[in-house]
Formats: sequence, structure tokens, C-alpha cells
Amino acid sequence: MGAKKLRLFSCALAVALLSGGTVPALATSGDAREAGRRLVHELPADASRLKSLREPASTTASQVGIVLAELRQMSMPADLDPHYPPALVAAGRAFVAVSGRDPLTGTAISPEYAGLEAELAASEARLGHSAADARTALAGTRRLERRLRQARRHIRLLERRLGSARARARPGP
Repeated sequence: MGAKKLRLFSCALAVALLSGGTVPALATSGDAREAGRRLVHELPADASRLKSLREPASTTASQVGIVLAELRQMSMPADLDPHYPPALVAAGRAFVAVSGRDPLTGTAISPEYAGLEAELAASEARLGHSAADARTALAGTRRLERRLRQARRHIRLLERRLGSARARARPGP
């Protein structure tokens, strides 16, 4: 809090006290501070775990693509083996799930889903940004707590001065 703002706050506080008002309790939340600390430490670790999933997701996508391509290349007629059509459909569905693309045309199925590996990368990036935001919020909380401690000290000083002024203003016996 700047000196000018602190003087204005002090004057407003003095007016409130002189007019018989009370000073609301200024408290900080240890729970919020602890939650901020937890986020600062956990979000980067969560982002790292997501990053470690990207390689298996990428491998899965490429391998399912290979399975699907191989099933399509098989020369055996589908009506000779009853397991062939369900295997082809399952491979196609798995390909869609991990890639977000149509197995026949390669076009995107949904604009909201870019595929497992891309979604993990995007989530990792969002967690990284959230971790940075949590660090900023925690730093702001610390600054606010320091300013609240300063305000409490100024309130106590003003209350003492006000008490002295009231004592001097009382008419004598």
C-alpha cells in the first residue's frame, strides 16, 4: 500500500473510530495460502505426468493405424472368417479414439478433439499456465498478507492515539 493510500486509509479509520464505529477484523486465510502452495507444487508434477503419457499415446495411435491398414490389406474375403468384420470395426473405432480422425478419409471427426496425443499436449500446456498463475496468485497473497499486517499495526497505533486524544478531551473533575 502506498504512503498516500495508507494515509487515506488511516484518516478514514480515524473518522470511523471517532464517530463510534468499529473496525472490522482483518484476517487472512491460511487455507487459501496452503491451497496456493499445493497448486504451485502439484500442477507442474501433473503436467509432467501428462507429458509422460504422450509417448505411449503416440505409439498407440501409430500402431492402431498399422493394424487398421493391415486389416484392410488382407486378401481373405470377409465372409470366410466371421472374426474379420468385428476386428476391422474395432480397429477403426480404436483409430478414431486415439487419432480423432476418420479411418477412411483421414479427416477430423470433431473440431473439439484433436486426438489423444494432441489433447495430452494441450492439457500439459494448460497445466503449465495454471502453475504459473498459481505462483502469481501465491505471490499476491503474500503481498496482501504483508499489507494487512501493516494495516493492523497502523490500526493499533491509531487506536492508541485516539484513546490518548479522548483522554485529553475529557473534562476534569
